[in-house]
Amino acid sequence: MPLISLVLLTLLSCGRLVAESALPSFATTSVNGEVLHANTLTIAGMTFRDVTARPVFRAATATLLFESIEAKAYRGRIRGTYGIELGAEPHRHHCRFDLEGVDLAVLAPSLGATTDHLAGQVQAWIELDFEAGNLAKTTGRGEITVTKGSLVDFDFLTALLAGDPGATRGTDTLSARFQLKDSAAHLLFLNLDSPSVKLRAAGSIGFDGMLNIRMSPKLSFTVLGALPGIGQIAEGLGKLFSPRALVGHFTHPVWRVF
Repeated sequence: MPLISLVLLTLLSCGRLVAESALPSFATTSVNGEVLHANTLTIAGMTFRDVTARPVFRAATATLLFESIEAKAYRGRIRGTYGIELGAEPHRHHCRFDLEGVDLAVLAPSLGATTDHLAGQVQAWIELDFEAGNLAKTTGRGEITVTKGSLVDFDFLTALLAGDPGATRGTDTLSARFQLKDSAAHLLFLNLDSPSVKLRAAGSIGFDGMLNIRMSPKLSFTVLGALPGIGQIAEGLGKLFSPRALVGHFTHPVWRVF
């Protein structure tokens, strides 16, 4: 599931972006640093290019900020801010990142996808608040949108009911919003619209890997009932696309029909 992988990997990337710092305690000084630049930066298997950021230290709150973060990645751009509260242990981290125009076909292999059918333009944002080394206290929220997508691989069904499957590629859309709290990523909603199927989903993914996601897929072919002799096929497909839940650990997920 590319969406779930993207959510979890974004969380992991933010958690590893800045290591623990041991900066001196300035009593009254604020520092605006020069712009930092890195040709490439690899985090959690993801590679970012032409990375820039401006460090700012605010003594009044003992906070180290990285402002105006910009990077190129997967044919798109990433912008954001990152802050670390250094006044007390454990340090708290705050960040927000916005992704624009990321190519899903290029990104997918970095998320562990093994299919070459995924494609689309990704727009996303995420906000996180966490303690380094303590995932359980992580909170945050975010949203992901995919347009001009090829997300559903039902070429055989498309060819049967709608003709050339290639004619519908690049027309899928996906939107999802999530919240991180109580040691879980809560999927508030996921809407997937494709010429072949519509999917609505919501649920949670525990930081311990436990899944509880309810899905309601629905065939969106309006010609399904009009084709002669397809009644039994339609009945079988109706059972295949009945509402169901994905539960269990992500390493051994189980489908339950309800």
